[in-house]
Amino acid sequence: MSNITVVQTTGNSSYGVPSATFSINNTQGNTLVATGWSNSSGAVSILDTLSNQGWVQVGVSEVTNGSDYLFVMMLKNCKAGTNTVTAGVVGSSIVSLISLSEISGADTIDQLSQNSQTSSGTTLTCPAITSTKAVSIVIAAVQTGSAQGSPISPFSLLSNAPANQYGTAGYDVVTLTGTYTPTMTITNGQNCGSIVFNLYAAGGGGDTYDSTKPYLGTVTVVGSAPAGIPNPFIGKMLILSGVPATPPSGTLPYLGHVVEGSAPSSGPDNLLGQVVVVTSAPAGVPDPFLGTIDKE
Repeated sequence: MSNITVVQTTGNSSYGVPSATFSINNTQGNTLVATGWSNSSGAVSILDTLSNQGWVQVGVSEVTNGSDYLFVMMLKNCKAGTNTVTAGVVGSSIVSLISLSEISGADTIDQLSQNSQTSSGTTLTCPAITSTKAVSIVIAAVQTGSAQGSPISPFSLLSNAPANQYGTAGYDVVTLTGTYTPTMTITNGQNCGSIVFNLYAAGGGGDTYDSTKPYLGTVTVVGSAPAGIPNPFIGKMLILSGVPATPPSGTLPYLGHVVEGSAPSSGPDNLLGQVVVVTSAPAGVPDPFLGTIDKE
């Protein structure tokens, strides 16, 4: 099971400044998340000093005052080194990049929910999401009209914008599938915009066991030789690229577990229990695709 960890967060202390710098060097392969606001709903773009490629827009949510827009951007598989991140928004006269986060062990968006809302009390209920993965980090970003907020347990503070930026982000690393609804404590009667999403474990290590599809990557071998092919491998080899989080009782589908049939009666590879993957056809063997792994 992958370990999802918030490595670092940092914020921008200046109003209307579109860039911020991570306080420590980024680690190769981690995920970066940037939140900010502008006065335009236009497309958001990100440039950074490590020349990372592949920043994508998670969401843009209009604050209910009608003039501010919260945005969240993310990048998978970052480069290593000192990094300053700068945001641009089409049609905007002011952009503030208010927080940056670096996360290890998670890199793929599972679910996304966002809305504009007005809170009539001191508790803001963000839009809910239903996590389909057993291990993921749920992140809620909120932009308010005039004050910072704070996440309510089990959510923890991911980052808080400076007092004049009015943005807050909270997170919770969850280990079960289900519906999660972040809540924030805010000043009474705020105009708000919310973006909630979750990132599941890198490599899919947090997948829930599914008895109808228990193996990630299956090599299926024929039970009889197709016409003209003299090298049938009898049986089936089942390969996991990650151990299921909750295998059924009494079943332990370890990596590389092989389920065998009987040995073929003849042929150049008449060795029970041998798995041979070739990159070219051996001399005298007309089938160059013996052992090819065909993933689902």
